[in-house]
Amino acid sequence: MVIDNDRAMIVMEMVPGGGLDHYLKNNQVIVEDRCSYAFDVSLGLYYLHNKRCMHRQAPEVVTTLIYTKECDVYSYGILVWEIFNDAKEPFDEYSNKTVRHRLTDPKFRPPLSSDMPVEIRIIVAACWNPVPEGRPLMKDVAWILKKFVRHTVPGDDQNRAPPVPARQAQAAGSTLGSPRRLDGSTRKVRSRMDSRRGRTTQLRKYASNASAPVRRERRHMKTLHE
Repeated sequence: MVIDNDRAMIVMEMVPGGGLDHYLKNNQVIVEDRCSYAFDVSLGLYYLHNKRCMHRQAPEVVTTLIYTKECDVYSYGILVWEIFNDAKEPFDEYSNKTVRHRLTDPKFRPPLSSDMPVEIRIIVAACWNPVPEGRPLMKDVAWILKKFVRHTVPGDDQNRAPPVPARQAQAAGSTLGSPRRLDGSTRKVRSRMDSRRGRTTQLRKYASNASAPVRRERRHMKTLHE
């Protein structure tokens, strides 16, 4: 850290390619890469929270002036929304005065596009929960996204067994007996299904919160098993 004339400056490692917002605005970015960006940011924020660092900014700060980790979680949801909307500024159709006045309204949130994967929409909506204590922990967000990205990012397909319908896999499991008799492909299928169940259970927990945006996303939860 450098302090000169009452200005604090932090010297950081140079990252080539410019900022993420510039990249999103000037490139065709596939959904899988956007999911990876969301995961990377979740890891960074999880690390900061472990070091007792906060970034702040959430609707409740307007009235409480208190900064908590839950504020960061809300901000993370906004950032992920921006990642999936080509770095578009949220609420850009409103004046700053209007945004400040309506920000504490639980229904005043950026629209969740159907182009976003359903898991991402649920996470974002959970991060926007008007009750700070109802927002997910960043370690949970990072864990869910890690499982999700692992099964969606191209390049990992060769290490992944093909999807198997749940009934078919269940029938196969009843006839194969001991897990030691399972071949590598079947073990991968089971591992993938177990991972997906765990992620779905965690998402269902967030979707059961009282937040209106989350309740709307509950209608899409069945697609997690398809």
